[in-house]
Amino acid sequence: MPTVAEILKEHVALDVECFDRLYLNGYIPSLQTEGQLTYFLTQHLGNKIASPALLGRITTDFVKRVEAFINDQGIPRVEFKKKDRKDTIANDLRGKDPRRDVVVFVGVAQEKQQAFKGKKDRDPKSRYVNFSYSRQPVFVKQYYFYIDDSDFGPCFIKIGTYAPFPVRICINGHEWAKRQIEKKGVAYEALDNGFLQCGNHEALQQTCDSLGPDQIEAFFRKWVRRLPFPLSFWMLVSGCLMLALRRGPERQDLPSIQNQVSSIAKLPRAPPAVSARASSPVGSRRVCMWNTSPPTSSSTSRRTVPPAPNARSTTPRTSASTNA
Repeated sequence: MPTVAEILKEHVALDVECFDRLYLNGYIPSLQTEGQLTYFLTQHLGNKIASPALLGRITTDFVKRVEAFINDQGIPRVEFKKKDRKDTIANDLRGKDPRRDVVVFVGVAQEKQQAFKGKKDRDPKSRYVNFSYSRQPVFVKQYYFYIDDSDFGPCFIKIGTYAPFPVRICINGHEWAKRQIEKKGVAYEALDNGFLQCGNHEALQQTCDSLGPDQIEAFFRKWVRRLPFPLSFWMLVSGCLMLALRRGPERQDLPSIQNQVSSIAKLPRAPPAVSARASSPVGSRRVCMWNTSPPTSSSTSRRTVPPAPNARSTTPRTSASTNA
């Protein structure tokens, strides 16, 4: 009696290894602790007191610039509610806007993030009031910039409006591969998240294999310049921004950007989604990083950047499975 794998093998029209969805978190390593934040507020900004009001001003300025960006560009603004399916809303709005390399719409949501919360500490021997900070979960405004990128296709960049201004990026390797083979003039038939068939299988596989940190870095650099970004100022004073792949039960866990997750298109029905589950506890790995400060003797180098919070020194193992 034939096995399930043998039966499915007869109906496979295309077998290609490619990244599926990648979720990356951006953060500034030198602004992750109370001491680093206090140093920034007092030494970099020249204030005597590291008051939380200073962070409030940065947040207010960022929100004003985002709202001005939306109004000036005529970009739709969507208030996400608690039970809204963001992907469904995004797909509907993308279908109404065929343009490429633009911000399709901006979503706004109140969501939880780890942020700095200040507490007043009065020293009886001093005339000044001091503040201490701790990282606590708070609900703050989050901006989702839904983009149709010329290289990566549909994607989004999420930015928190309060310190330390975390960034999240969602890109899709299948969509990147589609845009690249279109530029090469290779004919293909697309699925919602993958390929049904392709006129040149070898060219498609080579394209999928070529996706790496350089392409992701170029994508992020481009949109840092084009979007209102609170991190633009923070990156200049801190020296670098790091992107890290988050891993956990519901997130992809990849030992390097060159490892591939299988995506198999089957006939006659659409293929199931590819899932990748971590075999190690929740943490993060650095994927790519770059220095944005001018080259000086005191600028931060790659070796001196501290690792991500909860980072593991060993490379985690991964397993990718496709549910038939």
